[in-house]
Amino acid sequence: PPKYEFAIVKEAYVDKYSTITLNNCRYSVPAEYTNKWLKVKIYPEKIIIYDEKPIAEHTRVYGINKWQIKIEHYLSILKRKPGALHNSLVLHQAPKELKEIYHRYFTTNVKEFIMLLEYIYENSIKINKIKNIIDELEKISPKDISLAKIKILSEKEENKKEKIKYEGAIEQYSRNQIEYLKELIKL
Repeated sequence: PPKYEFAIVKEAYVDKYSTITLNNCRYSVPAEYTNKWLKVKIYPEKIIIYDEKPIAEHTRVYGINKWQIKIEHYLSILKRKPGALHNSLVLHQAPKELKEIYHRYFTTNVKEFIMLLEYIYENSIKINKIKNIIDELEKISPKDISLAKIKILSEKEENKKEKIKYEGAIEQYSRNQIEYLKELIKL
């Protein structure tokens, strides 16, 4: 038999804060969905918000007037108003590693931090990888951490992985060719 989903399906309106309200708690959605109605599946532990496909997922919170905010949902707004980031609930609820990166390296250059966030979420890069790259950069020049340097090291690591994969494919192809030639000689 098919799996039975234990979820309540509702429609919710996205308000001007780019959040939906369910049971007196608010959950963020990407800013482009403001003033739209969206479908929501409410599970005991999580909430999934859909347009035609899933656009946001949150851990469910219980209580009155609690907020679940994801910083990536507000990047388009923060690009227009970078000064709003410093004391915002968005930054307050961001992952601990992101807050550390912001407070240690980017408090004077908020626009570059927002571009870093955009780079992280567009390329699905894990925050720990960015933290490791920053640790490497700190060994070289602790006072000069920038988005450009983070991107260079990140892409260099990706190119190295692709090169190893490519070299392995060439070796395997060569071995296959040798085996094929051996079979031809035997005939």
